[in-house]
Amino acid sequence: MEIPSLRLPEWVHITCEVWMYLSGVLLLLLVARWCVQNKRMLPPIVLLPALTQFVWFVLGAEYAAFNRFVPFFHSLQYLLIAWSMQLKEKLDREHIQPSSRYVALESLRWDC
Repeated sequence: MEIPSLRLPEWVHITCEVWMYLSGVLLLLLVARWCVQNKRMLPPIVLLPALTQFVWFVLGAEYAAFNRFVPFFHSLQYLLIAWSMQLKEKLDREHIQPSSRYVALESLRWDC
């Protein structure tokens, strides 16, 4: 898979990379301050999108396979959202009690 380049000067890349790392450090400092002020931990899920983007597009940039796997895993996220939305809508519409049996049966029907 070929990814086109903007052919920007090298200093632009370096400047953006330095800015990214400085912003990351600032984010972590602000999160630490928030945790101290509120006397509790920030839920890790809040930082997951930033961490995911960093792994996929910074650490994984040197591996060609990431160019194929990122869209694949991204599409799986949307399937999970669609699946959970459908389960919730049917629960609400038909006033069904939530259970693992309901989830299993509806998931099997979703595949058909």
